[in-house]
Amino acid sequence: MSLQIQMIGTGSAFSKKYFNNNALIYSNGFTLLLDCGATAPRALYALDVSLDRIDGILISHIHADHVGGLEEFAFRLKYTYQKRIKLFVSDPVLSLFWNNS
Repeated sequence: MSLQIQMIGTGSAFSKKYFNNNALIYSNGFTLLLDCGATAPRALYALDVSLDRIDGILISHIHADHVGGLEEFAFRLKYTYQKRIKLFVSDPVLSLFWNNS
């Protein structure tokens, strides 16, 4: 199995220069976005990574720097590429996510 991790941001929750701490994980033809903070769509754009190249998003927790970009990501994916993203969320995070975000 091949695995590659590419950081698309290494900054804090309020980082302007280094984006939020999010990453792309590539494995066997599948591209997973690890968290989707508010700066993730812009970071992907800056790296020339089209949103339709992402196969799924793993959400670790519901702080804004980890979920704040989901709405933009989902809308752009739906209306530009007619695609729905696979969202990977643990059960405890999922209930927090739906009730608080």
